[in-house]
Amino acid sequence: MRGPFVLLGFDVPLANMLFLESGRRSDVIVSEQEVFPGQGIPGIHDAAEEIARYEDGFAALSRIALEPAESMSLIGQIASQAH
Repeated sequence: MRGPFVLLGFDVPLANMLFLESGRRSDVIVSEQEVFPGQGIPGIHDAAEEIARYEDGFAALSRIALEPAESMSLIGQIASQAH
């Protein structure tokens, strides 16, 4: 994963989309089409494969993420040490 991203999936028959953002440009990748603003994104050759990579990465992050209560506790601990 290259940086900030947004995965868009729909419950209706629409293609999944991936929005990639960087300091210089933003790109939208549509899974069922090879549609890339700016005539392509360097290093990306298959839209569906690229979206699947980001879906897998997001799933991996979700598995290791803290629960909301644990996150709040950790933030509280760090904040109390900063004072």
